[in-house]
Parts: sequence; C-alpha cells; structure tokens
Amino acid sequence: MRDGKKRLAVSCLWILSLLPLAGCASMSPIPQALRNRAKGQPLFSQIAADPAAYQGRIVILGGRIIETRLYEKESIVLISQRSLTQHDEPVRTAESGGRMLVEYQGRLDPAVYSPGKRITVAGRVLPTPPLPRGPTIRMEGIRFCLWPHEPKVVEDVQKKELAAYGSIDEYGAIEQYWNPVGWEPTVTGWSGGWW
Repeated sequence: MRDGKKRLAVSCLWILSLLPLAGCASMSPIPQALRNRAKGQPLFSQIAADPAAYQGRIVILGGRIIETRLYEKESIVLISQRSLTQHDEPVRTAESGGRMLVEYQGRLDPAVYSPGKRITVAGRVLPTPPLPRGPTIRMEGIRFCLWPHEPKVVEDVQKKELAAYGSIDEYGAIEQYWNPVGWEPTVTGWSGGWW
C-alpha cells in the first residue's frame, strides 16, 4: 500500500513538473494583441504576388537575416523568408519563399541583427517595389524577435543567401522608395555602436 502511494506521488510530481514546459511550447514572443490582428493572415506567396491587396495589413513573418543596414533615422533588414512554427519560430530547415525588406524607424545594431540569425517580425505590409530575383515583401517592422544564434550555420547561410538575392544596394529599392530625389542617406556605421 505504501509503495502505491509513493508511486502516485512521484507520478504527480513528474506530471506537474512538465506542465510549465507544455505552456512554453505554445507561447509566441509576439504579443497577443499583434497575433490577434494577424489572425487568418495570407501566405507569404499570396502577399508577394499582390502586395497592394494586403497593404497596411498586420502580418507575422520570419526567416534568416541576410543583411542589416543602418541609416541616419532608420534601419533596413533584408530577410530570407522561412515558414514559422506554431509559436512563430522560423523553421531551420525550411526553404525560403522569397525575401522581406523590413524598415524600422529607429536604429537596429547590425552587430546584433547580424547575417544568419533567425528572426520573427510582426509588421505592416507596405507597397513593394518590383525587384529582381524573386518574390519580395516590404514591411514596416513593429516587433522583432531574434532566436538563438547558430554559429556553424551563419557563414554558409550568408554566402548562399547573398548569392541567391544579392545585397540591399543591388535592388535599387532604396533609391526608389527610401531616397527622395537628390537626397542620400548617411550611413552611420557598420560596427557595433549605437552612435
């Protein structure tokens, strides 16, 4: 009789210790208010096919960072899109469906938002320029989540993504959408500073 109670107590403790993990598995780093606004969002391929139809819509997308550029009053992050898990984490092994140009009105440190890191972005769909090299979505970034760094993957991913999509400057999108005629942004630095 005593062994039965002991087994029951151990079983209960074991189950109770797993409950917090079950809660974490379904949690997203994106706030619930933004997740609610993005509910029922279309697929990346649908948005990329007709960005004007989804302009202003809140979406949650993610992938791997290809490059981050820091300008005087804004940052631009180029991301190779990947599908997301149920808790909004980019799938490591997923193929890219295209790329995202994410604008942020503020300063994102390129040393922190570095190539190869996985990222999830909640943001608003913006008009997208016609760009070479496949489907592209342009977004205004509202909320960002970086996932754990994978050092072994970074260099290979960076080379592959740059070969597939090129650098931000190669798109011409910056001239079309971020630089009014006669105005050139001042690049404030590629190092790990906030100044």
